[in-house]
Amino acid sequence: MWSCARAVTWRGTDEVSVDLRTGEAAQPVVRARGTAACSRFGQHVVADTRWRSPDGDWYVLAAGSRAVTDLRVTGEVTAESDDRTLAVRAPREDQAEVTGRLRTGEDLASLTGDGDR
Repeated sequence: MWSCARAVTWRGTDEVSVDLRTGEAAQPVVRARGTAACSRFGQHVVADTRWRSPDGDWYVLAAGSRAVTDLRVTGEVTAESDDRTLAVRAPREDQAEVTGRLRTGEDLASLTGDGDR
């Protein structure tokens, strides 16, 4: 399960957090500041992370918000999904780039920030 949460402090600073829950605990995916993501002004979001399966294999996992129609991974491994979620086996060190496509045809890059990967 993916979640996107936004917090704004009384000083006006904001922080966005995208998390992935694969079992009991949530794993932080992206933490970003100074973005409209996860708000009514930034409703369209794509996020990705590296995940290690119980078998020890590494994957690129990605997800997009409601208006995302498909996802693409480029890099050492390439893959496409005609859905809002994607999972592809990839080396942990792969510098994969994930993009989504909106219903309007516009491309949307994966959210970046100072989060853990």
